[in-house]
Amino acid sequence: MMPDMCILVVSCDKYADCWTPFSDCMRKFWPDCPYPVYLCTESGEPEAGTVYNSVFHEKTQVWTSRVRKACEKIRESHVLIVLEDQWPSLPVSTAAIQNILRLMQTQQEIGIVYLDKEVHGMPLWEQNSCFYLLPPNTPYRMSVVPAIWNRDFLLTTFHKDLSAWDFERVGSFEKDTYAKTALVAVDRVFARVCETGAVMQGKWLRGVAAFAKENDLKIDFTKRETLSRKDLFLKDCKSFIYNLNPSLIVKIQNWLYHRSQKK
Repeated sequence: MMPDMCILVVSCDKYADCWTPFSDCMRKFWPDCPYPVYLCTESGEPEAGTVYNSVFHEKTQVWTSRVRKACEKIRESHVLIVLEDQWPSLPVSTAAIQNILRLMQTQQEIGIVYLDKEVHGMPLWEQNSCFYLLPPNTPYRMSVVPAIWNRDFLLTTFHKDLSAWDFERVGSFEKDTYAKTALVAVDRVFARVCETGAVMQGKWLRGVAAFAKENDLKIDFTKRETLSRKDLFLKDCKSFIYNLNPSLIVKIQNWLYHRSQKK
């Protein structure tokens, strides 16, 4: 039998304009998806006829808490977590997803498999060269990019109340997560629009309009600004600084975070 899994689209009401495009892209790029799709948000409802089988309404504004509360209601053993603006932009192979699920089902030490994550200098997993291994103490070992999670591992990992960004930085160094293996698929299995998603800093990325036109997506671009060239320049500057020494930058960020929590 096919291992059981669901897809959880994590969102909030202010990103409701992403829900229908996500659904339309799922239908186009993953038309034979056999897994139920759940939406998690505060109170909103998706448009009729979209791919969402159920909606989990969680009032909390804390990102990890919202995901945790939704997953406590889920019965499937594995959960594909994806954000609402991470629309698939290339065909998704059900067979590839099933192969990863079978691997995770038979090897319980695997806690998470990332389906679309850029890695640098990570070793190939000795047991299967189709995956990179993210060792403990790796910055951004825990991330919000599309990934299949062992549900029990997810509930353990999301035990602290953190924003999505603090979760990636701080959660990556939680020793509770070290007991499970974290892998990254060498080949992109769930390729995202604009490589990272449709929205950044609350604004549309510049490639979204062309993608929407090409794929006949109905988007009201008057409700959300598009990133300016200045926004992109500042983003590239931050990325350049981070890439000079990722481990050091994350350690400084985490030190500042922990210091702020003690005040």
